[in-house]
Amino acid sequence: DPIPYPQHPGFVFQGNIDLRPQRTDSVEMGFERRKDGASLSASLYYRRTRDAFSALYTTLPNGTLLQQTANAGSQQNGGFELTLANRITPRLTYSLTANAYWTELAAPDLGLARTRQTLAGFGRANLNWQVSPKDVLQLNVFVNGKTLLPQGYVAPFASGNLGYRRTLTSNASLMFV
Repeated sequence: DPIPYPQHPGFVFQGNIDLRPQRTDSVEMGFERRKDGASLSASLYYRRTRDAFSALYTTLPNGTLLQQTANAGSQQNGGFELTLANRITPRLTYSLTANAYWTELAAPDLGLARTRQTLAGFGRANLNWQVSPKDVLQLNVFVNGKTLLPQGYVAPFASGNLGYRRTLTSNASLMFV
């Protein structure tokens, strides 16, 4: 949508009608093992993306920050992902995910004079407690490494949330996050 949409005072999002589809070629090799309700999976991957989507930021004359999605150029990344899930007790389960990867970004059309690269990682932990047949409590924590953008990068950060789901019928649930 090319019409500017205010997110909050001082920040506007605007769509880009010239956005081309992002195209990704991917090669992956994986291993998975399941036994007695536990699962372990490992993947090695390489991806090459053309016309990669990226957020671009511009300061407007009135001082407002404008965000638009643009085709940033090309991106390559490769890495290793490991996931483990199991039961601690019949009503308590967990899952852990870790991903270590390399990223290279080239965006000459957007003014990025040279190719940039970084090593980074991502991790997530989930803990689920089936309080009753209709109630589930879930704790999620994740850590995200440095993310390259054409205009810089997003610094590493961590976050989490606590959620609750109550099943009302087979087709309806209430969720609080």
